[in-house]
This record gives sequence, structure tokens and C-alpha cells, in this order.
Amino acid sequence: MLGPLFDAHRHLRAVIDSVLEGYLGTAFVDSLESPRTARLELGVYVFLAGDARSPAADEFVSNQDGLCEFIVADEPDWMALIQKHHGDRIERRTMDAFSACRLDLTNLRLLSGIVPDDVELAPLTIEDARSMGPEFNPNCISIFKTPEDFLQRGLSVCAKQNGSILAAATSYSISANSVEVAIATHPDHRRRGLASAVGAAILIQCIERGLEPHWNAGNPISSSVANKLGFTPDGSVSLLYLNT
Repeated sequence: MLGPLFDAHRHLRAVIDSVLEGYLGTAFVDSLESPRTARLELGVYVFLAGDARSPAADEFVSNQDGLCEFIVADEPDWMALIQKHHGDRIERRTMDAFSACRLDLTNLRLLSGIVPDDVELAPLTIEDARSMGPEFNPNCISIFKTPEDFLQRGLSVCAKQNGSILAAATSYSISANSVEVAIATHPDHRRRGLASAVGAAILIQCIERGLEPHWNAGNPISSSVANKLGFTPDGSVSLLYLNT
């Protein structure tokens, strides 16, 4: 029912579809019978679509106090409305988008095996999920209802050394056919190839389960890892970052 409203949103489709399909997040509409305006929320993302001149659109934009990233598919009316309500707090940003069309399992298996001898790759345990702090952002633990819910429905791979997590790859969102991948490395263990290893391992999981992995990079390091893993550049995502 809401799908056509978001046809112009070409990127972050794994996140959008997760909400539209009822897996994660929340959807708001102006009318259940014949929706013309909608807002989707998942994590920090807020997607807006439809008629930006409607009273509901004004409410969807103005009722936002905390940090978020508005994504409006470069639609001028929505951008003007966000600027009207939050002008002093808005920062325009972009993310590099990538396509999984050329991922190669042989290369991914090779990369997932390049870790120090005393480091092992394994799924997150419930204790791991409960203990992951801000040093491992971004991750999806807070996106799901509980750590237990995440372990039941999400995907994960972490790099461990003597029981301590060094890096983790998680499904930031998941839908019937796709996964948005998130990777974080502890600040003390960066530049050791761990992001590539856990990233390759979770991509293997996605492919073996018939799920298309999606990758969107908010910084040059993430883009570099995406290229190393075999993703293909696929344009950019424009967003309006709202400071707290």
C-alpha cells in the first residue's frame, strides 16, 4: 500500500523495505484508506515521501526533537519543509552507495580468512549482544526490540581475541530479500583488516541465504572497505542530518 510512495527512494532500499514489510521500524501515514503522505522510521533514519504540502507532512517533519537523518530523495518540497522547521540544526551530508552485483564468493572467503592466528570469527552470543557499547557503533542491537530478538532474526559475525570483541558486522536492517550491513571496529584494533574479515563473513551469510547485501558508506574508510570487498559504486545518498 505504501510502496509506490517510496519508489523515488532508490537507495537504502534494505532499510525502507524492512519497514514496509513490517520487519523493523515504524510507519506513519496520513490515511489508512488512501495514503498520500508517509514517514518511515528505523534507527536514525527518517524517510519522507508523498505530498509534502499536506498538513500531515508538516506534522511528520515538525515532530522531531532528537538526532535523525532525514532522507527525502532530493524532493525540493520536502527539503524546504525540513529547512522551515529545523533550519539552524540541519547539516547536509552524503553517503556513498554501493551495489552488490559483482560480489564474488571466492574473494569473500579469502578475505574472511585473513585474520591473526589468535583471532577467531564467530556469531555474536547473547552476552556479546548485551555488552556492546558505543565503541561498536554503528550496529543494529538497538534497532531490534531486544538482544534476544536480534539474535533470533538478525545476522552477525564478530572477530574475537581471548573472548573480547575486536570488530563486528551486523544486519542493521533485514527484510524478505535484503540486508543493510553495518560494521564497527573497536578504536584500539583498527587498521588490522578486521572490518574486511567480518564484512566478508557476513556477506557470505547473506549470499548463502539468498539475501542481497546493501552497503552505504558515511565515511572514506567504510567506502574503502566496500571497494575491497567487491562492491560496485552506485551513486550517493543525500540526507539532512538533524543535530540534537
